[in-house]
Amino acid sequence: MNEKKIKEQLEKQLDKKRMEHTEGVAYTAAALAMRYGVEVDKAYLAGLLHDCAKCIDKKKQYALCEKYGLELSESEKDNSSLVHAKLGAFLAEKEYDVEDLDMAACVNCDNLKN
Repeated sequence: MNEKKIKEQLEKQLDKKRMEHTEGVAYTAAALAMRYGVEVDKAYLAGLLHDCAKCIDKKKQYALCEKYGLELSESEKDNSSLVHAKLGAFLAEKEYDVEDLDMAACVNCDNLKN
């Protein structure tokens, strides 16, 4: 999925304040990528997708994790604000067609390859 389509889909999923935050994170990620000589486009997309599951109702986040077999750590089970990262990485791959597992891992700040 291209950047334009990802932004359009995110605008439907996120509230206005979260979308503004998301765009700020994407620009910051791109700037940091430029500074440190890594792939700017990849960093920008990871920033765009970092909160793609944030506005999903907490109960639904847990239900989706269960449905898709996403194991939650004890910390994630005890702190619902952490669940969106793991679910977001999964959704980045499945709903937003991110095939680069390293980028999906950036969304979760975890390593999905393990």
